[in-house]
Amino acid sequence: MDYEVGRICNSFLLDGLSSVPLNTDIVSLEAQVPLVPSGELYTIVRTRSNVRDLRLENNIGIDDNVVIVSLPLLELEVPLSAQLEFMQRLAYRIPSVPSDETLIVSLESTSNFGVNSLFLRFNDVASPHLFDSASQGQLSANQTVVITPTRQGEYYLLVQNNGVLDNRESYNPSTITLSAKIAAFEIMDIKPRQVAPLGMVTISVEGTVFPEDIYAKIRNRESGFELDAVEVFRFSSQELFATFDLSSQTSGHLLI
Repeated sequence: MDYEVGRICNSFLLDGLSSVPLNTDIVSLEAQVPLVPSGELYTIVRTRSNVRDLRLENNIGIDDNVVIVSLPLLELEVPLSAQLEFMQRLAYRIPSVPSDETLIVSLESTSNFGVNSLFLRFNDVASPHLFDSASQGQLSANQTVVITPTRQGEYYLLVQNNGVLDNRESYNPSTITLSAKIAAFEIMDIKPRQVAPLGMVTISVEGTVFPEDIYAKIRNRESGFELDAVEVFRFSSQELFATFDLSSQTSGHLLI
């Protein structure tokens, strides 16, 4: 696959009566290397014009010198800190991911005003348009992306800043902490955080590795009283909805 680095527009003089080139131009291009997979790359130059060309074989050139591209590593269970600028993109490789597991990558930012996104892709660089999984948090600085089941090999992570929540706020470069891990059974978030003991209440539970035969219960932290869910709907291995009858409960702190 080819990745475009840039384009140069140049004019030339064409004389159909002469077989000798009238002018020779040497042009150069300086550009940032696009997001590409790690490896050895070659530079290719192609020419295009609006003049009919009967010798297409001389319209392409390949450099014999190799350009080695190596993206930074984000190791499993090894947090990594970085600086994220306004509208900046950062790319990483996550090596040695085992198969048939659940991979979780999280981002924590020191800025509360930035809007960030995460994208994961197997064996190739991710983009906002080409990815296997993307973070779901809208308009948030801290993000999490989950992919399950995994394939054995390397995953590429794209970190992208999309601006700020409030245009009145100026964005200063923020320190982000990235972490990748193979998930175990855990609860990551519940919604809502506050309910009234007035009858049936449905709670959304987000986490990882939820089995198909999962059940849910809540426990009063003060009294230790436990209450089983009336109904549990498992939407996926990462999300479920549990309905509880709280009509007989009193106020207190509940654990699920």
